[in-house]
Amino acid sequence: MRSVMAVMAVMAVTADADGSAQVRKPTGEAAIRGPRAARVPWTLALATNTAARRERARKVAAYPMTRSQMTMLDIRTVTWALSAFTLISYLVCVLYGLVTPPGLHMKQFLEIVLPGFRWLTLGGFLVGVIESFLWGAYVGLVFVPIYNAVARRRA
Repeated sequence: MRSVMAVMAVMAVTADADGSAQVRKPTGEAAIRGPRAARVPWTLALATNTAARRERARKVAAYPMTRSQMTMLDIRTVTWALSAFTLISYLVCVLYGLVTPPGLHMKQFLEIVLPGFRWLTLGGFLVGVIESFLWGAYVGLVFVPIYNAVARRRA
């Protein structure tokens, strides 16, 4: 098994002019030097690939994006992501308050930002979960249309 792996480690991949790859087994000095010699063709392939990428980027930069090509934010995706973010942040704040001394709690901040929240009660905790999720949804529902409108005007 080790001999098979050694042969595989010494094998190299070369790129032809048309971009296709071929596996070859090094001979002569490259076979003696081992895996280090096998890395050289990879760098050649990478350089060829990088040059092609640069050429494509230059062609794309020459033509401005149309409105259909412009990246628009999906309101559902962003809203769900922000809702999950604010919910997780709320849970981290509550956990932080449980492990730190009372002088470092987020109790007052949470009671101000989340109406109906009461520290260390089941009802207050559930209110906080619901309201923090809704705050994230609110931010997503307001931010995405504004972003998309500004992006359309700039195009």
